[in-house]
Amino acid sequence: MKKSINSLILGLLFVTTSLSFKAQTNVAGNALYYDGSSILNFGSIDFGFTDELTIMVWVKWDTIPSSTNNWANILTMNSVNSSDDGIFWLQHNSDNSKFEFALTAGGSRSFIQSSTIVEKDIWYHIAATYDGVKMRLYINGELEAERSKTGSVRTPSYYHYLTMGAWAYNSSRLFTGTIDEISVWTRTLSVDEILEKKNYNLKEDETNLAGYWMLDEISGQTIFDNSNSEFNGEISSSMSIDTARRVQSDAPIYSMPLPISLISFDVEFINNVVVLEWATASETNNDYFTLYRSNNAKDWIPVAYIKGMGNSTNQINYSYFDEEEFNKVVYYKLRQTDFDGRFEEFEIKSVRKEISNLDFSIYPNPCNDNAIITLDFEDSNNEEILIEIFDMSGKRLFVSGNTLFNDGNFTINTTDFSPGKYIIILYKNSQSEPEKHILVKY
Repeated sequence: MKKSINSLILGLLFVTTSLSFKAQTNVAGNALYYDGSSILNFGSIDFGFTDELTIMVWVKWDTIPSSTNNWANILTMNSVNSSDDGIFWLQHNSDNSKFEFALTAGGSRSFIQSSTIVEKDIWYHIAATYDGVKMRLYINGELEAERSKTGSVRTPSYYHYLTMGAWAYNSSRLFTGTIDEISVWTRTLSVDEILEKKNYNLKEDETNLAGYWMLDEISGQTIFDNSNSEFNGEISSSMSIDTARRVQSDAPIYSMPLPISLISFDVEFINNVVVLEWATASETNNDYFTLYRSNNAKDWIPVAYIKGMGNSTNQINYSYFDEEEFNKVVYYKLRQTDFDGRFEEFEIKSVRKEISNLDFSIYPNPCNDNAIITLDFEDSNNEEILIEIFDMSGKRLFVSGNTLFNDGNFTINTTDFSPGKYIIILYKNSQSEPEKHILVKY
């Protein structure tokens, strides 16, 4: 594996890094429990639907479904004045044995039902979509029902209320169980997107995310919209905390897997150049890296964008050379961004400018295929100096043995060196630390 410059300096030992991977953490947080007599009303909302929508939610019955209110509601936008006058219905069929998705579009109401037979004490992920051509119903990421339908989604009126756990009309069709992680979209999510997103918390700025209720509140009457829409709801006086109470959720919602597994991130000052190196053990959905620099560890400027590998299960090594001049100390941080905009930042690293104790120069540098470079020591005081050259992967290409210098120079044949950058390390008997320099060949 690739070694950092620090590893080369500290004894030039090649160490194998052991990696351990932990299981993902359940981060479901809280959920709302309904006892079969409650309704959560968000009032009149216009999501701005055109001819596309998606609704997703996790639900779990805490009793035998058929033993409670028929047509139990999960999430509905319907009229407070009459039944079946609305925009969409995500609910159950007449005996609560199946899930049902109904939609008013193109001037008519249509519905589809799942093939799954609903049981108590089981979490189900429901996704209902419409793309202007078909309605589809997915249970746990599997397509279970679809039907042709065309036209724009009906525009809601002031009397169409968004309700959770019951109909707005007569507060009927009440649900008994637990509801978690509800999202409403103004676009049609593909099956791949449904599978990708169903087990993870969403970002507030997901594309066309029109409403998102994590239901993680621990107190108070407000149910917050975690999207940018801010469609917050209030628990009404007729629905107390006791009847629709907050409970610890055990829905299968997990922390988003890290897009990369970072092995190392090293920063070193070498011959007036900052060498930055990092390595990944695996990459998932990795678009690019950004390197930031700062003089105070507070104000950051991007200095480089490096393309990632996308997806990989092999070790990938990266490096960058920052030739910007600086005084004393400079700070760097590494940010990884994946294809959907999620990003992760890693530990800040600092580097201090070093002053050479050797009156020394390399020429020509950069060098070409003429291949002969000269290391010129202006004043070595008859001391022994060990010279080593490494490529950027940590492979040693040259070692001089201890050489006695007396105001002279030393030549090295680099014929076998490929174009690239190399690290020259000088060990002087009178110095406790070696010195590093960069050689460039083109």
